[in-house]
Amino acid sequence: MQEFLEVQTLGKIRPSYIKNIANDLAEKFSTIFTIDFDKNKKLVEKYTNVESKKVRNRIAGYLVSIIRRSQFEYVSPEEEEFPEDYEEYEITRAAAGEEEVEEEKAAEEEEELEKAEEEEVEEEKAAEEEEEPKKAKKAKKQKKAK
Repeated sequence: MQEFLEVQTLGKIRPSYIKNIANDLAEKFSTIFTIDFDKNKKLVEKYTNVESKKVRNRIAGYLVSIIRRSQFEYVSPEEEEFPEDYEEYEITRAAAGEEEVEEEKAAEEEEELEKAEEEEVEEEKAAEEEEEPKKAKKAKKQKKAK
C-alpha cells in the first residue's frame, strides 16, 4: 500500500493583473466565492468583463487559492486577541484546577481507607473461621476426657 505524503509545492507564478482582479473580487464578494473552481468560473464571468476563457479560468483558480488560504490562515500568538479579563480567567481556572486536584486526592484517600477496612474485615473473618475448628477440637477433647 502506498503512503501519500502531503508535499508542499512552490507557488505558481501568475501575472499581477490576475492577482489584482482576484484580490478585488475576493474583497468585494468574499461570501460568494468558494473553493469550488466551477462555481468561481461562472461568478467571475458574471462579475467581470473578461472575455478570454484562459484569463477567466486563471482568475477563478487564483480565487480558489485565496479562499483556501483565508480558511486556514494562521494567527500567531502575538497577534491573537485575548479578552480583557483573560488574566482573571487564568487565575480562576488555575484555582479551579487546584480544587479538582484536591478533590481527586481526597477521593483516592477515601478509596484506600475503604479498601483497608475491607481487608481488615476479611482478615477477621478468616481468623474466626480458623478459630472455630480449634474450639470444636477442644470441645471434643473435653467431652472425651469426661
